[in-house]
Amino acid sequence: MRPKGHCYLVYIIQTAIQFLISGLNSLRGIEKTFQILSLHWRYSTASTPNFNTIRQWTLRLGLYELNRPKEYREDWIFILDMTIELGVAKCLIILGIAQEKLTKIIKQEKRSLQHKDVEVLRIEILEKSSGTVIAENLNDLTKDVGIPIQIISDRGSDIKKGIDLYRAENPGVIATYDVTHKMANLLKKELLPDETFQDFLRQCSLTRRRVQQTKLYFLIPPKQRSKARYHNIDILVEWAMKVVNYEKQQDFSLISTIYNLDHEALELLNSILTQDVLSLLKPLTSQIYENRREFTESILKYLGKELWEAHEEIICQSCDLGRRKFYAKLGWVLNYQQDIYAYAEILTLIRSVQIHLKTQGLHCESVTKWMKDIKTDSLTPRGQKVHQQIIEYLTIEANQIPAEDILLGTSDVIESIFGKYKLFAARRPLKDIGTSILLIPLFTIEITTDLVKQAMEAISFIDVNSWFKSVFGISMLSQRRNLKSAAVSDMEPA
Repeated sequence: MRPKGHCYLVYIIQTAIQFLISGLNSLRGIEKTFQILSLHWRYSTASTPNFNTIRQWTLRLGLYELNRPKEYREDWIFILDMTIELGVAKCLIILGIAQEKLTKIIKQEKRSLQHKDVEVLRIEILEKSSGTVIAENLNDLTKDVGIPIQIISDRGSDIKKGIDLYRAENPGVIATYDVTHKMANLLKKELLPDETFQDFLRQCSLTRRRVQQTKLYFLIPPKQRSKARYHNIDILVEWAMKVVNYEKQQDFSLISTIYNLDHEALELLNSILTQDVLSLLKPLTSQIYENRREFTESILKYLGKELWEAHEEIICQSCDLGRRKFYAKLGWVLNYQQDIYAYAEILTLIRSVQIHLKTQGLHCESVTKWMKDIKTDSLTPRGQKVHQQIIEYLTIEANQIPAEDILLGTSDVIESIFGKYKLFAARRPLKDIGTSILLIPLFTIEITTDLVKQAMEAISFIDVNSWFKSVFGISMLSQRRNLKSAAVSDMEPA
């Protein structure tokens, strides 16, 4: 079955798009994949699709899904966010999920939202992202799909102002502060003034550079974000906990199995052992032992059983090269051990409330149910402070919600969709917002044969170009190409 005007069967088009959207392959990679498959499969045409054809198919399906009329409902939940790339353009995305569908996911499936649970209700490219512009977009969308019962966002300044303006005309709409961003801001207020924590971050960054090309690489600290740093503090604290636990095991063989009674080891032992014992050890400074067993057997012959048993542990520790390398590069982590436990306690509270809202939704009993999962008796004063701040947040958000209703407590799904989009955007020669924005609607749909056939017959690539010009005008890449062409034509021969 071929779409009208196409030489390729619809399943070829569908497969190519799925390779891109679900398989996360590159366009040229998909082209090569079809060439390899053509050696084993018999196609209806002599050629296989090239990367540009696949790109056109994908954009046509994306535009078809974006333009598809959305259902008019009285229980929409809007999820708002904005992405910024290079250039002046900003992209406002509004996702939607019906409260009826959310309730079923929470009560019956007991899980958090996935990409295919939501719909892309609106994509708007903006040069100015003022609150007034965002409110206008919300009002325009409302005319098409109905007034939502809830809008959830990260409460960026422009988005918050736009939602406030919209709610001034629609006071029944509930505005919810996304739990992930709220907790990140709470964490920032708690840790930004903490000089110990800032020193810990600096040490992590310095250690990352020091160990990245050594045998300690398996213990390298995670890379810190330059933006939204307080969204991933948990992985740094978890890393530090793993380093502390690794040290407690006192097995450094993954770093090095070699033992060497070198001058550094003798210096370490100088203040611990008597001169008589040290004089017995000095003749062994040039020898290298592959493991502790070889080292033990050799030293035992020189010291004798009695002296060896008395000093075995301290001598082995001083001569263990793996141990020495660990303490030289990562020993500083142990100085923060108590602070790390305090940070871990805070993060445990934050992670708990995030999981609770993601899997159980936001409702009028959220405070009570979350508190049942938390043991407050063992909390430190700092942990109790954060615990109280979380309760205050939950109380404010939950008190807006009518009894028996379940609403959304997190906008993580839109953050995840943006993250996937940026994987594709990173492949562009320039990082401005362009036609690749049409990939976003495809992340939220089931790409079926019927849908692909309808889209290919309804949308041409001319339609995609017309949409692009009406939204973006001349692309940044085209401007650069024109600039280069002009520069070349203006050059005179010497």
